[in-house]
Amino acid sequence: MAAREGGRISMPIILGCVAIAIATAALVVALTRSSTTHVATAPTTTTTVAACASSPTQAADFVSQVHQQGHSALQSQPVAVTHNSPYVLVFGPLTPRDNARFGEAKMSSGLSFPNVSDEFSVLPRQDQMTRVRIGGETFVHVPLTVNDFKASCAGLRAWLQY
Repeated sequence: MAAREGGRISMPIILGCVAIAIATAALVVALTRSSTTHVATAPTTTTTVAACASSPTQAADFVSQVHQQGHSALQSQPVAVTHNSPYVLVFGPLTPRDNARFGEAKMSSGLSFPNVSDEFSVLPRQDQMTRVRIGGETFVHVPLTVNDFKASCAGLRAWLQY
């Protein structure tokens, strides 16, 4: 049974966290089957920034805050940042509800990078956000440029809020 918070059941938050975990696993499987996916490996001469990924607790807290504001949030697949370069943030697979709201997300979205420090700077290109079908599922791709690179990050994730 879910805990009650302010008279409301927090089951949607729990289910949202479970859905994110399942979606991330499905995305990894889908992308490993795609011939267009490029995997970058970190050079051995750089240091890895361990704090570039959110913990499950931090992720759940963030989603809860976004939902309290009446919005939705999707977490990207982890990206290995290894140098100044363009990258692509991949969100999904989208639920039918998120897929139907893609136009709204494209028009009124925000991107959050909760754990990006001064090790590099990010420049997302939301104006180039696209929907992509991979293995029968729908994902959102958002181009991203990394500049001022000082150290690598094995699991950078972003949040798409709309």
